[in-house]
Amino acid sequence: MPPRNPPQTLEQVTPKKRSASYGVEIRSAAGVSHFLTTADWTDSERDVALAAILRLLGHRPADPKRQAREAHSGEPRSAKPKKN
Repeated sequence: MPPRNPPQTLEQVTPKKRSASYGVEIRSAAGVSHFLTTADWTDSERDVALAAILRLLGHRPADPKRQAREAHSGEPRSAKPKKN
């Protein structure tokens, strides 16, 4: 006779995270594809991967302490409405 409460499988114990499938393609300025892949990432994994890709391209991470600059038109950005 099988046990009444069989042990749970790994799939049953592991919490399910929502993931999505993403395609990543890296092309040269001439339009030649150098790298093409797909990946299943959760939101947090996607954020880490995009940050790594942008770092490889030479982009710096955003600094949350950085002040807002003027708009490209030269006019200052409009102030956010104050909360009461």
